[in-house]
Amino acid sequence: MAVVVVGGLLLGVVSFFVFTAWRGFEGIPTEGFDPARAAAAVDALTAAERDEALRAQLAWIDSLAAKEAENYAEEQQAVEELYDQLAARKPFTSPYAVAPPLPDEMFETYLAIGADASGFLADTIILAMIPAEGGAPIVVQVPRDLYLPNPCLTVYARANTALGGCAGVASGPELVALVLQGFTGVEVDHFARVNFSGFAAVVNALGGVEICVDNEIRDDKSGLHLPAGCSHTDGEQTLAWVRSRNPQILVDGSWESAGGSDFWRQSHQLEILFQLAGRLNDFGSLANFTGVMESAAGAMKLDSGWSIGDAASMAWRFKGIGPDEIVKLTLPVKDHRAGGAAVLIPAAGFNPVLAKVYPAAAR
Repeated sequence: MAVVVVGGLLLGVVSFFVFTAWRGFEGIPTEGFDPARAAAAVDALTAAERDEALRAQLAWIDSLAAKEAENYAEEQQAVEELYDQLAARKPFTSPYAVAPPLPDEMFETYLAIGADASGFLADTIILAMIPAEGGAPIVVQVPRDLYLPNPCLTVYARANTALGGCAGVASGPELVALVLQGFTGVEVDHFARVNFSGFAAVVNALGGVEICVDNEIRDDKSGLHLPAGCSHTDGEQTLAWVRSRNPQILVDGSWESAGGSDFWRQSHQLEILFQLAGRLNDFGSLANFTGVMESAAGAMKLDSGWSIGDAASMAWRFKGIGPDEIVKLTLPVKDHRAGGAAVLIPAAGFNPVLAKVYPAAAR
């Protein structure tokens, strides 16, 4: 296995240094992860089975929306658009949604998935690529609303809906990996999946973080409320900060919208994750670190290909890596309406974007 510099976590690859240390604990669950097998099984689905998979996805989104209408209304619109596409047999297409495949040996790749409260939608999707020939890790944050081909449904769908899996033949992480593989041309080797409560537990275990804002800010949906200036926040408020999609700031006594796009959230996520990664330097030994992190165990899942202890030792070895030592790719995207749902579509191919920072990948 190539040196594990960056792996998966809820809100970014850097925090892999926190979570891979958990792999040494017996309580960390694992699951099989074989995208190649899943791809073959998905390809073998009949048209009727694909129709049923889409109806099943629509059913569970309906169920979620009925329980938390405000939180899942957009997802419900998006899945209803999928149903309309399949019924009409006129799927949407994008010229930049598919990339030429790259040799599997070019990168060791890690997929980080942050699951929302439902467990069926990915709130954060991050792909880390470690060049086999050496060099800086390459990290790309994939917007949850990116509209990409779903090989299970044979239509385009939001990337985050792939976590629902495919008709019993591909798990959620496997289907997310297949969607990303089609878009990037890069095969995924490993994954880590973390839930929201796990992220909050990690922040608490590491003593909280500092968040600085110019104006008082709130988001009633995520539970965010921070005063102007710098605040030392616990796991709950930090999670509300990185999840916020409807922030408001107080300006001259009135609350005004502060944006809340995927890219707004991603910038905050990286800021917080580098703070967490930096906390690892405060621990004198791996044993001391794992003792602290034991309180947060049980909130994540890894693929069964990880070797016990190897990931933790590698994470500890590279605990001092900083923001300037990671290449962060920015995906060019543009707004699009899919039926009644707002989504993002690629504005350029992934391969040219990757080739700018890693010329050997040019195809």
